[in-house]
Amino acid sequence: LNRELSERLPVRHGVTLFCWRCDAARGEITCANAGHPPPFIRSQKDVRQLRRAESPALGINPHQDYQPQVTPFAAGDWLLAYTDGVLDVFSGATYTPDGTLEALARKNHDALPLYQRLEEYLEYQSDFIDDRSVMLFSV
Repeated sequence: LNRELSERLPVRHGVTLFCWRCDAARGEITCANAGHPPPFIRSQKDVRQLRRAESPALGINPHQDYQPQVTPFAAGDWLLAYTDGVLDVFSGATYTPDGTLEALARKNHDALPLYQRLEEYLEYQSDFIDDRSVMLFSV
């Protein structure tokens, strides 16, 4: 996909992508990130953010290698992925980063209350210009 986009997109244009696969039998989740904000993951121990993607968006470098990150994932755990537009808050004439998403992720250990708070959070945002997508996956 990266090579295909490199050939078809205008120069210096890219597409961010977060891709994951859950293997419930092995108790792990495998994630690959191409320029997307790092997702949050809840395990039995804590809520943490996966490491920041060091790889650029797809389509920038046709020879870029995207390395997956494997993380333990068990029943009751959740993964929260989101687009960067969710982090933008209109403040006067500029957009500023909003730490609300991180605070919500770290505060809510169960997926359903987190999902409900995320709905409220997104409804509260206004004057956004970027896409705002949130995905919450739980086993």
